[in-house]
Amino acid sequence: MEDDEFFSSLMTKKLSETGCTLVFTPTGEEAIKIISEEKPDVVILDILLPGINGFKVLERIRSEEELKNVPVIVLSNLGGQENFEKAYSLGVKKYLIKTNTNFSEVLEEIEASLRRS
Repeated sequence: MEDDEFFSSLMTKKLSETGCTLVFTPTGEEAIKIISEEKPDVVILDILLPGINGFKVLERIRSEEELKNVPVIVLSNLGGQENFEKAYSLGVKKYLIKTNTNFSEVLEEIEASLRRS
Protein backbone atom coordinates (compact mmCIF):
# COMPACT_ATOMS: atom_id res chain seq x y z
CA MET A 1 0.00 0.00 0.00
CA GLU A 2 1.63 3.14 -1.23
CA ASP A 3 0.69 6.79 -0.89
CA ASP A 4 3.21 8.27 -3.36
CA GLU A 5 1.36 8.57 -6.69
CA PHE A 6 4.48 8.85 -8.86
CA PHE A 7 6.10 5.84 -7.21
CA SER A 8 2.82 3.92 -7.45
CA SER A 9 2.54 4.61 -11.16
CA LEU A 10 6.10 3.39 -11.78
CA MET A 11 5.49 0.28 -9.72
CA THR A 12 2.18 -0.35 -11.50
CA LYS A 13 3.86 -0.19 -14.89
CA LYS A 14 6.66 -2.55 -13.93
CA LEU A 15 4.57 -5.06 -12.00
CA SER A 16 1.69 -5.18 -14.48
CA GLU A 17 4.23 -6.30 -17.10
CA THR A 18 4.72 -9.44 -14.99
CA GLY A 19 1.03 -10.32 -15.03
CA CYS A 20 0.38 -9.31 -11.42
CA THR A 21 -2.98 -7.96 -10.42
CA LEU A 22 -2.35 -4.80 -8.44
CA VAL A 23 -4.42 -2.89 -5.93
CA PHE A 24 -3.18 0.42 -4.54
CA THR A 25 -4.49 2.57 -1.75
CA PRO A 26 -3.04 5.71 -0.18
CA THR A 27 -4.25 5.25 3.42
CA GLY A 28 -3.73 2.69 6.15
CA GLU A 29 -7.44 2.42 6.82
CA GLU A 30 -8.20 1.57 3.20
CA ALA A 31 -5.23 -0.83 3.14
CA ILE A 32 -6.68 -2.86 6.00
CA LYS A 33 -10.07 -2.98 4.28
CA ILE A 34 -8.62 -4.06 0.91
CA ILE A 35 -6.24 -6.62 2.41
CA SER A 36 -9.10 -8.14 4.44
CA GLU A 37 -11.39 -8.31 1.39
CA GLU A 38 -8.89 -9.36 -1.30
CA LYS A 39 -6.63 -11.66 0.76
CA PRO A 40 -3.64 -10.97 -1.52
CA ASP A 41 -0.75 -13.32 -2.25
CA VAL A 42 1.73 -10.63 -1.19
CA VAL A 43 1.52 -7.11 0.26
CA ILE A 44 3.95 -4.31 -0.47
CA LEU A 45 3.53 -1.87 2.38
CA ASP A 46 4.81 1.63 3.07
CA ILE A 47 5.23 2.55 6.73
CA LEU A 48 4.63 6.27 6.23
CA LEU A 49 0.93 6.31 5.34
CA PRO A 50 -1.67 8.96 6.13
CA GLY A 51 -3.99 7.96 8.94
CA ILE A 52 -3.08 4.53 10.27
CA ASN A 53 0.61 3.93 9.61
CA GLY A 54 2.11 0.77 8.15
CA PHE A 55 3.03 -0.65 11.56
CA LYS A 56 -0.62 -0.49 12.62
CA VAL A 57 -1.63 -2.10 9.30
CA LEU A 58 0.85 -4.90 10.00
CA GLU A 59 -0.46 -5.39 13.54
CA ARG A 60 -4.00 -5.59 12.25
CA ILE A 61 -3.39 -8.08 9.45
CA ARG A 62 -1.20 -10.26 11.69
CA SER A 63 -4.07 -10.42 14.18
CA GLU A 64 -6.46 -11.90 11.60
CA GLU A 65 -6.25 -15.66 11.18
CA GLU A 66 -6.81 -15.59 7.40
CA LEU A 67 -4.12 -12.93 6.87
CA LYS A 68 -1.45 -13.68 9.43
CA ASN A 69 0.70 -15.63 6.94
CA VAL A 70 0.40 -13.27 3.96
CA PRO A 71 3.95 -12.24 2.99
CA VAL A 72 4.55 -8.54 3.57
CA ILE A 73 7.41 -6.58 2.02
CA VAL A 74 7.98 -3.13 3.45
CA LEU A 75 9.03 -0.55 0.89
CA SER A 76 9.47 2.76 2.67
CA ASN A 77 11.63 5.84 3.06
CA LEU A 78 11.55 5.29 6.82
CA GLY A 79 14.85 3.76 7.92
CA GLY A 80 16.50 3.17 11.25
CA GLN A 81 17.31 0.04 13.21
CA GLU A 82 14.35 0.50 15.56
CA ASN A 83 11.92 0.55 12.62
CA PHE A 84 13.57 -2.48 10.98
CA GLU A 85 13.35 -4.44 14.23
CA LYS A 86 9.72 -3.47 14.77
CA ALA A 87 8.77 -4.48 11.23
CA TYR A 88 10.56 -7.82 11.43
CA SER A 89 9.01 -8.50 14.83
CA LEU A 90 5.63 -8.04 13.11
CA GLY A 91 6.57 -10.66 10.53
CA VAL A 92 7.67 -8.77 7.41
CA LYS A 93 9.67 -10.83 4.93
CA LYS A 94 11.86 -7.96 3.76
CA TYR A 95 12.33 -4.28 4.59
CA LEU A 96 13.50 -2.20 1.64
CA ILE A 97 14.36 1.50 1.60
CA LYS A 98 12.92 3.17 -1.51
CA THR A 99 15.93 5.37 -2.19
CA ASN A 100 18.29 2.36 -2.03
CA THR A 101 16.12 -0.07 -4.00
CA ASN A 102 15.42 -0.48 -7.69
CA PHE A 103 12.40 -2.16 -9.24
CA SER A 104 14.29 -5.34 -10.09
CA GLU A 105 15.00 -5.84 -6.38
CA VAL A 106 11.33 -5.31 -5.58
CA LEU A 107 10.34 -7.86 -8.23
CA GLU A 108 12.90 -10.35 -6.90
CA GLU A 109 11.53 -10.00 -3.38
CA ILE A 110 7.95 -10.44 -4.58
CA GLU A 111 8.91 -13.57 -6.49
CA ALA A 112 10.86 -14.93 -3.51
CA SER A 113 7.92 -14.26 -1.17
CA LEU A 114 5.52 -16.03 -3.49
CA ARG A 115 7.82 -19.06 -3.77
CA ARG A 116 8.10 -19.29 0.04
CA SER A 117 4.36 -19.09 0.64
